[in-house]
Amino acid sequence: LAYFYFTFSDSEKQKLRNMLLSLIGQLSKRPSERGLPAEVVDLYDSSKAIGKPADTKSLKDLLSRIIKSFRKTFIILDALDEFPKDTRKSLLSWIGELTVDHNAGSLSILVTSRPEADIVKSLEPLTTFSISLQSNTIDPDIRSYIQNSLDGRDGLKEFTKEIKMEIEDTLVARAQGMFRWVDCLLRILEECITPKAVRTALQELPKDLDSVYLRILNSIPQAQREYIRRAMHWLAFSAEPLTLGQLAEAIVIEYDVNKYGEDSEPLFNMKSLMSICPSLISFEDARDDQSSIQEDRRLRLAHFSVKEYLISDRTGQGPSAYYHISEDKANLLMAHACLS
Repeated sequence: LAYFYFTFSDSEKQKLRNMLLSLIGQLSKRPSERGLPAEVVDLYDSSKAIGKPADTKSLKDLLSRIIKSFRKTFIILDALDEFPKDTRKSLLSWIGELTVDHNAGSLSILVTSRPEADIVKSLEPLTTFSISLQSNTIDPDIRSYIQNSLDGRDGLKEFTKEIKMEIEDTLVARAQGMFRWVDCLLRILEECITPKAVRTALQELPKDLDSVYLRILNSIPQAQREYIRRAMHWLAFSAEPLTLGQLAEAIVIEYDVNKYGEDSEPLFNMKSLMSICPSLISFEDARDDQSSIQEDRRLRLAHFSVKEYLISDRTGQGPSAYYHISEDKANLLMAHACLS
């Protein structure tokens, strides 16, 4: 079994070469054998001899040989749609080559992705079984998630049983398979302090993620808007994820050439960054480093759809245009901060 997640928040996880290296590394660790397979050692030695890393073709060939050495191999490729679209063709071609090179009995591949046109076109002919997350197949899963949240979250567990049932039934009926939409709405409901407020919120539910994000951004206090806009640029386009401490330092820098090197006043409490819009920003992996100091934990945008919304034309031309971001603007902003 080998697994790879093409997370949008780390550029190193969006390269075909790095995925191949990861899969080779995982499949080479066989508990029943001592040492690495001979073909892995041979490629390493030959690459070292010429002073260059192995090329992509050599890595593809090596992975294929390793797979053939097993009776059965399972490969999981998670969030294919987060791989950059302009270079995704090479990845999709490789998946096609892999399925042709190995019979179905010896290799199983599980791919998760949103149904982007190029991905559907490439993978549909190869697919023997598909599960749509936009169907009532996963409504029971969403119901379980809502029930656990209502029973476990501090802002929700005090609600009456009747109110909890209303929340559960309403969100399941409207979710259309979107866990992300449900999660954002539960965060909004956490702020309600009376049954009437909950029922009003349920009647005015945003219909889709765009509407949810617009509502969240519009609720940010005026005095904090500029800091959040800077944070979004860093989180969307930084080459590697920033820690909470780094981001808190970066967003208070004035982007003015005449003020380079001037001391910036720090945030009173860097944790306040997380409380302003928790639906948009999260720690890189909530399961890791729980014991570490919060300011040393890495941050990311809470979901790929947040970045998509912020860079989209519809945001640039809509009521949340203030928060519209682009790679060019982000690179300029980050360069200013680094030079300062």
